[in-house]
Amino acid sequence: MPADNHSPGAQEAKVSLFIDLMVSHSEPGVQDQWVRGLGAVERETLARFQKLLLECDDAQQDRIMQAMAGNKDKPTTELERFFEILKSRTFVGCTHPEHGA
Repeated sequence: MPADNHSPGAQEAKVSLFIDLMVSHSEPGVQDQWVRGLGAVERETLARFQKLLLECDDAQQDRIMQAMAGNKDKPTTELERFFEILKSRTFVGCTHPEHGA
């Protein structure tokens, strides 16, 4: 999520740390949901590019995000369902009062 007039960008807001904290203190079912979702992302990335997401360039990462968001109105796969979770937590992390939003 890039910066805009309403919030810093996800990197600047350190959303990844916020999500790590939230998930680590969540119920086991929520933690399992994240494990399954992250696994779906890595399986998709390996299938498309034969490497991990963090090893992909920006264009490849964008293609994975497009695949995740491709059916956002009616997600049917683990990958698509995880996108909704990731998107909502990223939004919360970017707009959290501690980040000046």
